[in-house]
Amino acid sequence: MPIFHQYNDKSGWFVRTSIQNAIITFQLTAAGAKRLLEAGIKDGARFRRAVLFNLYRSGDAYTHGTGPGVIEPLKKGQLEIDFSNDPEPETIFPRCSSCGSLADLHLVEIKQESKHYAALYCPLCRGKSIRLIDTSIPLQFVTKGAFERIVILKGITELDKHASDYKTFLDKAFQEKWDNLLIRKLTSKGKNQVSLFESEGRQKKLL
Repeated sequence: MPIFHQYNDKSGWFVRTSIQNAIITFQLTAAGAKRLLEAGIKDGARFRRAVLFNLYRSGDAYTHGTGPGVIEPLKKGQLEIDFSNDPEPETIFPRCSSCGSLADLHLVEIKQESKHYAALYCPLCRGKSIRLIDTSIPLQFVTKGAFERIVILKGITELDKHASDYKTFLDKAFQEKWDNLLIRKLTSKGKNQVSLFESEGRQKKLL
């Protein structure tokens, strides 16, 4: 599980987690740190990977500069000591289609003579492929609806594996939110009906 830390000079907060046998550090915005603190997560505390991913999606957790944000290789036994099992898999985090980086990913439209597809690129790979990129959007701004509109409006005919996996995640997250909203509405409706029946029962007793 990710671990919440405060810098030694108290200037801010960061999170460490393990992804693919390496320790990754995520810097936090002030808003991101505030969300964790308000949730009762203290310095040195572990929390679920899904929470970190939500911060990552909103732009409140990010890797510094280019590259995957690796700060040190894992030492023997360190994974078990520092990062206990997490219910969410490491693959929850999107990665660059070209190099596997987590840093500052964009959804990009790639136009080649034989292919017209969407991918996820980090800053370094965007720079290398700048002549092929027609559209580039920071991933935190890519919602389910935005993704679908881009594909249709730009005439994209293919999604590479990383872009496809991220679209699958967006579809799943949207469905889960819709299901939860439906459950809340049904629960609220049920409570109102029970309250109505109880009220009618009291009225009959008075009569």
